[in-house]
Amino acid sequence: MAKRGASEQTPKSKNETGMWVRAFAAADRVAEKFGVAFVILLLLFAAVYKMGSAQTQDDFIRELLFASVTHTRYLSIFVILLVLISTFGLDAIGRLLRIERSEMRRISEEKTKLQEKLLERELSHTSEEEDDKQLV
Repeated sequence: MAKRGASEQTPKSKNETGMWVRAFAAADRVAEKFGVAFVILLLLFAAVYKMGSAQTQDDFIRELLFASVTHTRYLSIFVILLVLISTFGLDAIGRLLRIERSEMRRISEEKTKLQEKLLERELSHTSEEEDDKQLV
C-alpha cells in the first residue's frame, strides 16, 4: 500500500474544523471574562489531563507541588504567577479601566456638543481641550 503525500491527504472534515473554531471562541470568551493568564492555566491543566498518561499526570502534580522530578521550582513559580495574575485579574482590570475611560470621554464629548448646540455658542473649556491636544 502506497503512502499518501502531504498534498494527497484528505482534507479535515467540517465538523473537526468547526470544533476548533468553537473551542477558540470559548477560550476567547473566557479570556475576556477572566483574563489570558486564566486561559493559559486552564490549557496547561487540560493538556496534561487529556494528553498525558497516568504517569505524566502524577509527575506533573509531584513536580508542581514538590519539584521532585527536575529539582527546580520553575513550574511551581510559573503556575503561582499565573494563579496570582488571574486571581487579581490584572489584564481584565486594565481592559475594564480602558473601556471605562474611553466611555467617559465619549459621554463628556457628547454632553459638550449637546450643551453647545443648546446654548448656540462654544463652551470655554472646549477650546482649552483642543489647545491641550495640539500641544501633545
